[in-house]
Amino acid sequence: MLERQLPAADLREVPRRARAKIIEKCLNWGLLKRDVQERLQVTERGKVTAQMGISIDTCLNLIKWMDLCDPLRVSELEILVAAALTEDAKAHPYSAA
Repeated sequence: MLERQLPAADLREVPRRARAKIIEKCLNWGLLKRDVQERLQVTERGKVTAQMGISIDTCLNLIKWMDLCDPLRVSELEILVAAALTEDAKAHPYSAA
């Protein structure tokens, strides 16, 4: 089967599009923000994500889950289970997968 060759300009464009998509996702979910000069700034949420070494998708999944929870009724065990079910946790070398 013949594979279609992409022009070099298209290959260079792929990472730029991917970066733009990631930046947009981070801006939408509050991991990044723009200052008055339109420069990107890391938010506290973004710093915690980076410090914990979790992926953006894991962070966003946990944020979505927390938005659905009643903070007065969620237990520490439920938080641990939610974190343990993320892709990052499953990929950890010490996970029980």
